[in-house]
Amino acid sequence: FDSGKTKLSLEQRAIRLKPMLSLEIEKNSKYKFIFSLGYNFTLSEKSGLYFDETDQFFLKQKNAFLRNGNEELLITGSDDILTNQWSLSFGVRIRAF
Repeated sequence: FDSGKTKLSLEQRAIRLKPMLSLEIEKNSKYKFIFSLGYNFTLSEKSGLYFDETDQFFLKQKNAFLRNGNEELLITGSDDILTNQWSLSFGVRIRAF
């Protein structure tokens, strides 16, 4: 890196697939009640440190992603909060004329 200022952040990158099952109940032509249930499948996931230069011209800025497990980097933590596999949502759709 050529810059004196570098921004460092811990990132988690993932590719996920989330199929959902939805049910709409129409009370009349103006109101619909919507219920959805989905499950989040993780296909690919990686976490690590992201380095980004901040005081260079944007075309000359350098960045790098140091993946967890590579280069003697080991990041551990509790992923229980971030693993939202199930989702449940509901709402009302109102059509205004």
